[in-house]
Amino acid sequence: ISGGSVLYGDSFSFQVSLGERYNQSSLKVYVSDYENGEGAKEIIAYSGTYTINDIMGNKYIAVKNVSINQYTINFLPNDRAEYILEGNSAISSGTKNVSYGEILTFKVKAKTGYKLDESTAINCVGYSGSESLLKSKVSGFSSESDVYECTVGSSNTGGIRENKTISVENVENIIYTVSFEKVEGVTYLNDTGAVISDS
Repeated sequence: ISGGSVLYGDSFSFQVSLGERYNQSSLKVYVSDYENGEGAKEIIAYSGTYTINDIMGNKYIAVKNVSINQYTINFLPNDRAEYILEGNSAISSGTKNVSYGEILTFKVKAKTGYKLDESTAINCVGYSGSESLLKSKVSGFSSESDVYECTVGSSNTGGIRENKTISVENVENIIYTVSFEKVEGVTYLNDTGAVISDS
């Protein structure tokens, strides 16, 4: 790409602007007398402007270390629920690295003795704010409680564009019922001797 013409001995100044998906790159700018980059030297910007002084021949500028932004999704620990990120292996907490624009789908499953239901909230917090994620029931898990699938980012919003933290709230105890067979002449007592059921 031609950057313009420069007279012998003049200076040439320019700026480098990174697209949104690359704007966290630790870029380096190099200048060389050769198109193949041989003998390239790094130049430093001052107040965002790069300057090549005393030009006495063609110059070739190259930008290096440009990479897509990376973000971390942090899954907060929960004593009552666990996350399923890939496959069917569950974790209680952890992190997942994603690239700019990526969409991440994961599942939430209750630990033994607890249950997820419609009141369970799966929250996502980032720099731009917080939201309660939409959840959909997943079938095919051998569990007494529901397993929910959630998605962070969407194609409508351009996917993930910042670090996020995921948490789960309102995971309830599973409550079981103990029933006694009615037998004539039998009385059931609790551990303090109080009558529970009298036939």
